[in-house]
Amino acid sequence: MPSRKQALMSLIHEIRRSFQELGQYSNALHKDLDVNASMRAILEFLAEHGPQTTPEIAKAKSVTRQHIQTIVDQLLDGGFAEQRENPAHKRSHLIALTGKGRHIFSTIYQREDIALSKIGNAVKRAGSTQADISAATATIRALRDAICQQEQHGDAQ
Repeated sequence: MPSRKQALMSLIHEIRRSFQELGQYSNALHKDLDVNASMRAILEFLAEHGPQTTPEIAKAKSVTRQHIQTIVDQLLDGGFAEQRENPAHKRSHLIALTGKGRHIFSTIYQREDIALSKIGNAVKRAGSTQADISAATATIRALRDAICQQEQHGDAQ
């Protein structure tokens, strides 16, 4: 039986690999839409939260503003998003989905709904139950929360 530390390292390894696989899968699934996995993530965020500034998106995603700005620029160039005046801040525009962006995200969501059903069936055939999925979700959430607490207390160094 692996130690708690070994089990945690295995979980982290699987999360990292899964993140990479999800990105590659998303890129392949939506290649014809000219939307990569990073753009898809920001489209989803804007669809769920409405217009946001680049710094707000970056903070919510725990990444740098510069990283998000690069993705936002791609969305703007593709006509998926637009800049709007921000009444709360003159220099930091709100980023909002355009009609094209909403339509593309709707298409993405429909495709992913079908793909998720197939993936869910494969996971079920592998023997995982709904309880297993819920337990995995709770464990990953606890891991994320613990990491955030370590960062907040300056223990990340």
